[in-house]
Amino acid sequence: MASAHLWERLATAATIMVATAGVCLAGSVVWQHHVATEGTGGQAPREDRRIPDWRELAELGHRMGPDNAEVTVLYFGDYECPYCAKADLDLGALREEFPENLAVVFLHFPLATHPRSHALARMAECGAHQDSFEAVHSLLFPTDELADAAGDEELPGIEEDKSIGEELGIRSTPRFILQGVLLGASPDSAGLSELVRGHLEKGGL
Repeated sequence: MASAHLWERLATAATIMVATAGVCLAGSVVWQHHVATEGTGGQAPREDRRIPDWRELAELGHRMGPDNAEVTVLYFGDYECPYCAKADLDLGALREEFPENLAVVFLHFPLATHPRSHALARMAECGAHQDSFEAVHSLLFPTDELADAAGDEELPGIEEDKSIGEELGIRSTPRFILQGVLLGASPDSAGLSELVRGHLEKGGL
């Protein structure tokens, strides 16, 4: 677990980030999906797929946003993935756009190709145990310099999240389940906004 001094640093940094969130989000870079195919030898695009028990999955992840949000996005991510870092900025901007209507649920999917991703996920879980998941989560994508402080304790929530993702056929990040639909391709910020707005117009269906 991280030391008390480290958590004081995280809390201070989180306060600064909240104060500057508007500037950061305004400068968010529109990101493009980096993997169009998965498990198909690069021959066929992934298709959207409905996940019947998505609400149960949402209960397992870390929720950011109102409990009664009309639209929920489940997000499988890796803290060392640069595409996830960009996606996280876009999701933050969407929450600013729809503060009362959108919730984001983060599930861990640390990739084997990223050697520090498990350590960063452990740091996020330590934050969750102290009711500070979102504050810690917001700090982990820009930098991995705190990863060593997470130690090597095994936290079951990380592997549980990844196992769920693997059962759904997920092999890369970021991947989204938007209101029960596993998106075949990860849209850019404008595409996400359009999808969320469309669901809101249909009453969250």
